[in-house]
Amino acid sequence: MSCLSANETCLNGGSCIGNSCICLNECFFGNRCEYYFNLLELSITSAILQDTFYAKIVYVIVFAALATIGLVNNIIALIVFMREPIRITVCGTYLIAYCSFNIVLMLLIYTNIIPLLDYNKDIYHKWDCFYLPYFCLTFDYIYIWMSVAIIIEKLLIQCLNFPMFGSRLRAVIILFLIIIVIALSNIPDIKLKKLSQTLTNQTVCSYNVLNSHALYRTHLIVSYCHIIIPCVAHVIAMISILTTIARRKIYIRGYTRSLKLYRVWLEQLYINRDLLISPLAIIIFILPHVVIHFILLPQCMKDNGMVQERLHISLLLLLDVSAALPFVIYVYPNRIYFEEFKKQIFTVNCVVIHVIGKNTVIN
Repeated sequence: MSCLSANETCLNGGSCIGNSCICLNECFFGNRCEYYFNLLELSITSAILQDTFYAKIVYVIVFAALATIGLVNNIIALIVFMREPIRITVCGTYLIAYCSFNIVLMLLIYTNIIPLLDYNKDIYHKWDCFYLPYFCLTFDYIYIWMSVAIIIEKLLIQCLNFPMFGSRLRAVIILFLIIIVIALSNIPDIKLKKLSQTLTNQTVCSYNVLNSHALYRTHLIVSYCHIIIPCVAHVIAMISILTTIARRKIYIRGYTRSLKLYRVWLEQLYINRDLLISPLAIIIFILPHVVIHFILLPQCMKDNGMVQERLHISLLLLLDVSAALPFVIYVYPNRIYFEEFKKQIFTVNCVVIHVIGKNTVIN
């Protein structure tokens, strides 16, 4: 049925009622539903620019704090993992790469601040729309899958008796595969982006959903797989490792009625609590991104939804929190790693005292 004239009909699923088009949802607008705008599909910088001036200041402070804390945490953790007792292990190889990539990710987070201060330049538009989200998303998924590689390596050591000081070549190959697969899987994120104008003539970056709907849905599914599968892998690996250790302890002690599997399991959970921290960090900081987007946030939000939009931005920032805390997640809870950290502190103190003493003698 023609709405406006013989050659013009409603677009994008709009319904023709009388002589006007009723759009599929509020994100489509125009006389023929020909325009589309969704706050939830903007880049993080474009979404922040829709907020108030004081909110933008808060976001700048949050970006700077997160990146600074992340740099300090990752550098300290990297120094610890570079010590020989850890470096020569397979897990040590993963952890060194984990911290190295996270340092780059923290530096990329700093670059989010620049477009917020001056978004009018064309170079900032292109960097914020096409390149920065791709690199940030790629490094996010790389650190998530590296954490999976670390917990699976621990699973192989505890459950299948793989050597702790095995060939690091396997770890290097897996790291390269993770990087290549994730980098290729995120290429649609660049192809789907476009720069457009809002109703207030502001340049924003959003997904080109109308012309590439199938590619957008595929990219969305792949993105959710990068989050859900690691969460499930962490939980399964943690339960398997603790169950194997508990059964081993029961076998060594000898089975009695008072010695139940669940009691030994809980005991080992407390002793090996470092195995719990990593899965919890993944679940707490990453899984809500998927759950809340599916359950709480609407699929379309054109305006008048700053609460939901701020929740959307917070969830995007939450993805980087786990990458910013490797010392808290891996070094501090692990007795061996923390002992190496204390030895490193002792070594640094000795060097400082030696230098001060030498300078005092010279003077």
